Amino acid sequence: LRILSENLKNIWSENTDEPVLFLWYTSLGAQALEWLNITATLDLTISFPSVITKSLKHQLTSAQVATTIYNYEQEKKLILLSHSIITCPVCLNNVYGKDCFSCYSCPGIACKPCIKLYLEVLINDGQVKSITCPTNPTCNIELTPAQIAAVVDEQMFHRYDRLLFQLSIDSMDDIIYCPRCQNPVIITGRNKNDLNNTLGECATCSFAFCTLCRKAYHGVNPCHCPKSKLQDIYKEYQNATPVERVVLERKYGKIFKLMDDMASMEIIQSTARKCPTCSIYVDVCVILKV
Repeated sequence: LRILSENLKNIWSENTDEPVLFLWYTSLGAQALEWLNITATLDLTISFPSVITKSLKHQLTSAQVATTIYNYEQEKKLILLSHSIITCPVCLNNVYGKDCFSCYSCPGIACKPCIKLYLEVLINDGQVKSITCPTNPTCNIELTPAQIAAVVDEQMFHRYDRLLFQLSIDSMDDIIYCPRCQNPVIITGRNKNDLNNTLGECATCSFAFCTLCRKAYHGVNPCHCPKSKLQDIYKEYQNATPVERVVLERKYGKIFKLMDDMASMEIIQSTARKCPTCSIYVDVCVILKV
């Protein structure tokens, strides 16, 4: 024990202010026999076969041991922090450690009221995706829902949870919202941008709708386009990529006819005037009085 203790102390002195429990654990497993100058081994399974077999059933894996040591270290850090007095770098107030927040992955720490205000601003603005540690600009660790729930009040956390759920659903290719009841609809076997099958069926209100235009399902017929949106669709098609043009052509059907009509309308509006009597567009003439 004296030899082992001396070697463990040497490891501790070489790693001042660093976590050493895991280093002790690995060193004991890899170098203990070398420290004790033990070269021969004793097979206990020969003398105690049943006892050894039973003990091996409860043996922890390396990952379990590492997790246990890490959790123990975090627990002790929390106990030490709760009895310390910390100066918040944001408001510069002296507060007890138990009233402070830390992500435990970096040395940054601040009082909970400041962190609460920061999180509330993000949640109210809808920025709930990938909220990183606010105490250290170089720390990119994403805060867990449990850490956020420990700081904000219940109502604010419900808003955070709802918005995060909403973002998760919006990012799924096989989820779309019913235009009637606004409940999510699963597009089974395809994604919401599938151009070959545009049928969506809501399980809540039984509404069958087109996944492209969000109107009542119209089969193979092109989506109805209001006249008020023709100009916007025309500009969108002109500036679209080849892939985006395919989507627009599938959605609105005869898009080329639409483009011809809009181009003709532009020419008419730029080179013709309305007849003051019948309101029909005619070529501008010097004799025509408008």
